[in-house]
Amino acid sequence: MNRNILFAIDDNQDITRAGLRGYISSLFPAAQVAEPADRKALASMLSDSHDAVVILDYTLSDFNSVDELLVTVKRFQHAQWLLFSAELSETFLRRVSGEDNIGIINTMPLSRVNTVARTDFSRL
Repeated sequence: MNRNILFAIDDNQDITRAGLRGYISSLFPAAQVAEPADRKALASMLSDSHDAVVILDYTLSDFNSVDELLVTVKRFQHAQWLLFSAELSETFLRRVSGEDNIGIINTMPLSRVNTVARTDFSRL
Protein backbone atom coordinates (compact mmCIF):
# COMPACT_ATOMS: atom_id res chain seq x y z
CA MET A 1 0.00 0.00 0.00
CA ASN A 2 1.62 3.20 -1.18
CA ARG A 3 -1.40 5.48 -1.21
CA ASN A 4 -1.97 8.12 1.40
CA ILE A 5 -5.07 6.78 3.14
CA LEU A 6 -6.78 8.64 5.95
CA PHE A 7 -7.44 6.66 9.11
CA ALA A 8 -9.86 8.64 11.29
CA ILE A 9 -9.89 7.39 14.88
CA ASP A 10 -13.11 8.45 16.59
CA ASP A 11 -12.69 7.27 20.16
CA ASN A 12 -12.53 9.43 23.28
CA GLN A 13 -10.27 7.07 25.24
CA ASP A 14 -6.65 8.29 25.14
CA ILE A 15 -5.11 4.84 25.49
CA THR A 16 -7.17 3.40 22.64
CA ARG A 17 -6.35 6.29 20.32
CA ALA A 18 -2.63 6.06 21.12
CA GLY A 19 -2.60 2.30 20.57
CA LEU A 20 -4.49 2.52 17.30
CA ARG A 21 -2.31 5.39 16.07
CA GLY A 22 0.87 3.40 16.74
CA TYR A 23 -0.48 0.20 15.23
CA ILE A 24 -1.76 1.91 12.07
CA SER A 25 1.49 3.85 11.65
CA SER A 26 3.52 0.64 11.87
CA LEU A 27 1.37 -1.13 9.26
CA PHE A 28 0.75 1.80 6.93
CA PRO A 29 3.64 4.30 7.17
CA ALA A 30 2.27 6.52 4.38
CA ALA A 31 -1.18 6.78 5.92
CA GLN A 32 -2.52 9.90 7.53
CA VAL A 33 -3.90 9.24 11.03
CA ALA A 34 -6.32 11.82 12.39
CA GLU A 35 -8.47 12.14 15.49
CA PRO A 36 -11.59 14.17 14.72
CA ALA A 37 -12.93 16.11 17.69
CA ASP A 38 -16.56 15.43 16.83
CA ARG A 39 -18.95 14.27 14.12
CA LYS A 40 -18.70 17.59 12.27
CA ALA A 41 -14.89 17.39 12.13
CA LEU A 42 -15.15 13.77 10.95
CA ALA A 43 -17.50 14.81 8.13
CA SER A 44 -15.08 17.55 7.10
CA MET A 45 -12.18 15.08 6.99
CA LEU A 46 -14.18 12.59 4.96
CA SER A 47 -15.26 15.29 2.51
CA ASP A 48 -11.61 16.00 1.78
CA SER A 49 -10.51 12.36 1.48
CA HIS A 50 -11.13 9.81 -1.27
CA ASP A 51 -9.63 6.87 0.65
CA ALA A 52 -10.60 6.71 4.30
CA VAL A 53 -11.04 4.22 7.09
CA VAL A 54 -13.07 5.37 10.07
CA ILE A 55 -12.42 3.53 13.32
CA LEU A 56 -15.34 4.37 15.56
CA ASP A 57 -16.32 3.40 19.07
CA TYR A 58 -20.00 4.01 18.48
CA THR A 59 -21.03 3.98 22.13
CA LEU A 60 -18.53 6.73 22.96
CA SER A 61 -19.18 8.83 19.86
CA ASP A 62 -21.44 11.84 19.47
CA PHE A 63 -23.81 10.05 17.09
CA ASN A 64 -27.25 10.31 18.67
CA SER A 65 -28.74 7.27 16.96
CA VAL A 66 -28.00 4.42 14.62
CA ASP A 67 -30.04 6.29 11.99
CA GLU A 68 -27.66 9.26 12.26
CA LEU A 69 -24.71 6.93 11.83
CA LEU A 70 -26.26 5.21 8.81
CA VAL A 71 -26.99 8.55 7.11
CA THR A 72 -23.33 9.48 7.57
CA VAL A 73 -22.15 6.09 6.30
CA LYS A 74 -24.31 6.49 3.18
CA ARG A 75 -23.11 10.06 2.68
CA PHE A 76 -19.48 8.92 2.73
CA GLN A 77 -19.75 5.63 0.86
CA HIS A 78 -16.11 5.89 -0.22
CA ALA A 79 -15.06 5.36 3.39
CA GLN A 80 -14.70 2.03 5.13
CA TRP A 81 -16.10 1.97 8.66
CA LEU A 82 -14.82 -0.20 11.47
CA LEU A 83 -17.10 -0.10 14.51
CA PHE A 84 -16.04 -1.55 17.82
CA SER A 85 -17.47 -1.63 21.29
CA ALA A 86 -18.32 -3.90 24.15
CA GLU A 87 -21.87 -2.61 24.26
CA LEU A 88 -23.39 -2.97 20.80
CA SER A 89 -26.93 -4.28 21.05
CA GLU A 90 -28.36 -7.00 18.84
CA THR A 91 -30.73 -4.44 17.35
CA PHE A 92 -27.82 -2.14 16.49
CA LEU A 93 -25.85 -5.02 14.97
CA ARG A 94 -28.82 -6.04 12.82
CA ARG A 95 -29.30 -2.46 11.58
CA VAL A 96 -25.68 -1.94 10.47
CA SER A 97 -24.84 -5.46 9.30
CA GLY A 98 -26.43 -4.87 5.89
CA GLU A 99 -23.96 -2.15 4.99
CA ASP A 100 -21.12 -3.31 2.72
CA ASN A 101 -18.63 -0.76 4.01
CA ILE A 102 -19.10 -1.41 7.75
CA GLY A 103 -17.07 -3.94 9.70
CA ILE A 104 -17.68 -4.68 13.37
CA ILE A 105 -15.40 -5.69 16.19
CA ASN A 106 -17.72 -6.50 19.03
CA THR A 107 -15.89 -7.20 22.26
CA MET A 108 -18.95 -8.44 24.12
CA PRO A 109 -18.94 -12.07 25.25
CA LEU A 110 -19.35 -14.42 22.29
CA SER A 111 -22.46 -15.94 23.82
CA ARG A 112 -24.23 -12.60 23.20
CA VAL A 113 -23.11 -12.13 19.59
CA ASN A 114 -25.68 -13.40 17.11
CA THR A 115 -24.92 -11.20 14.14
CA VAL A 116 -21.69 -10.88 12.21
CA ALA A 117 -20.96 -8.13 9.71
CA ARG A 118 -18.11 -8.27 7.26
CA THR A 119 -16.44 -5.67 5.13
CA ASP A 120 -13.86 -5.88 2.39
CA PHE A 121 -10.77 -3.80 3.07
CA SER A 122 -8.84 -5.40 0.18
CA ARG A 123 -9.36 -2.35 -2.02
CA LEU A 124 -7.13 -0.26 0.23
